[in-house]
Amino acid sequence: MESETGWIWVDTPKKRQEAGRDIASSPWIALDTEYDSFRYFRDKLCLIQVKTPSMTYLVDPLDGTPPEYLTKPFASREVLKVFHAGDNDIRLLHRDFGFTFRNVFDTYRAATLLGHQNLSLAALVEECLGIPFPKRKKVQRSIWDVRPLSEEQLAYAAEDTRHLIPLYEILSVDIREKGLQEDAKRSFREIAAARWQERPFRPEGYRRIQGVWELNGPQRERLKRLYAWRWWKSKQMDRSPFMLLSSQEMVALASIENPSVEMLRRRGILSPERTGRYGADLVKVLREA
Repeated sequence: MESETGWIWVDTPKKRQEAGRDIASSPWIALDTEYDSFRYFRDKLCLIQVKTPSMTYLVDPLDGTPPEYLTKPFASREVLKVFHAGDNDIRLLHRDFGFTFRNVFDTYRAATLLGHQNLSLAALVEECLGIPFPKRKKVQRSIWDVRPLSEEQLAYAAEDTRHLIPLYEILSVDIREKGLQEDAKRSFREIAAARWQERPFRPEGYRRIQGVWELNGPQRERLKRLYAWRWWKSKQMDRSPFMLLSSQEMVALASIENPSVEMLRRRGILSPERTGRYGADLVKVLREA
């Protein structure tokens, strides 16, 4: 798939070869990713956008073919890599493919050093380049791990790298003029070294749930155990905890005396599907408390 506006969906061996040659020979590349941190326990990398002087390549990290042609340019000292708030992009790219990065410039960090107040990409593009750049929230929050992606999603993804190099050119001049080069280098090295870490379990997290202090002692103990069950089950399934049980559903479940699966069905706290899937486990957790 190729767009008239300058992006290619890299989905064949020939396209991978051509993309690899172009990216490796470019003096700079602009980088972005799309990932789902809403529905999954572990952020899921769904798309990699790489812009060169001549083309934007949309790389599918879910197609079963590791994009090995990105390894050398990402690690190269000669190829400049420009991100905007690239910490998590780098974490996920290293976690999933082992990519390492050198010669990084981050427009978010640069703008922070320079004292810009509004640090979103859209605001900086408008402030520094004078270009309106409205972000389409509906597309931004769309489902990125289902294939095929829509033309609207692909165009949106390609657009995210379009202004990074002009923005870099302006911000890098400002950094030199203000004598902030060493501060910027330290900040960019921190980003290049960013690594993904497993989300830790925080046993006392249940104490922040709304309504917890309206429960009596035994009910709070049940809530504590439900909270732990939800966390470990979410990790096992790689699903966001709220997709198993919302906080208010846990409070409602913790209030039940002498629970049974049939009682859960009658109460209707959970959908019939979730009651059937998790009911026996939940009753066990509640009774053990």
